[in-house]
Amino acid sequence: MVFMAGASERRAYIRDNCDEDSFIGSKISADGRNWLDVEVFDFSAGGLKFCLGKDSEYKTDDVLYFELVIDEFPTQIEIKAQIIIRRVEHHSDGQVFYGAAFTKINPNLRICIDEIILYKKRQYKQA
Repeated sequence: MVFMAGASERRAYIRDNCDEDSFIGSKISADGRNWLDVEVFDFSAGGLKFCLGKDSEYKTDDVLYFELVIDEFPTQIEIKAQIIIRRVEHHSDGQVFYGAAFTKINPNLRICIDEIILYKKRQYKQA
C-alpha cells in the first residue's frame, strides 16, 4: 500500500476490503510466466494485501507481476501491474500475508481502480 509520511500515517488511496465475489482471478508471478493464484484481502489504487500458503518465500522488496480481473463494475476490468513487497506477515496457521505497492501501473488504471472501489461502496450502501 502507499502511505504518506508523517507521525500519523494515512492511506493515500481509498481501500476496499475485498469479497470473493468481486474477483474472477488474482495471481502473481516472479518471472511473468509461472503464475500462482492468490487471495486478495485488501485492495486500493496504491497496492494490495494478499495471502499465500506457508511454503511461499517472497520477502520485502521482491518485485512481482500481478494480474487481477474485477467483475464488480458494469464491465469486467483487467489489472496488470508490477508490485513490490512492502510487508510480510507470518500467521500461526502457516499462512503468509503480503502487503505490496504497485510500482509500474498506468496512471489511468489507478483512477479506474478508485472508481471501482467508489462504485462498490455506493452499491453496498444501497443494499
